Amino acid sequence: MLSRSLKDVISTTRHATPGELGLAAMPVLFVLLWSTGFIGAKFGLPYAEPFTFLFIRMMLTLLILIPLALAMRIPWPSKASLWGT
Repeated sequence: MLSRSLKDVISTTRHATPGELGLAAMPVLFVLLWSTGFIGAKFGLPYAEPFTFLFIRMMLTLLILIPLALAMRIPWPSKASLWGT
């Protein structure tokens, strides 16, 4: 028989912070966005020029990722010199 009850195990389990959950979700989100590119291009290119289609795709990606970053309260660089480092 187990010496610890399920209640004891649950009460001592550390819960992940929103930042940790977001970090764990990023690879899945990347693969999802990357893999849908081919499907979207296959259906969208007959109706739009390649760069127009790419622009629309990147704007949709921004519409997904910026609210996600704001909701997770990810810290932004405090100075312009820190961007890209």
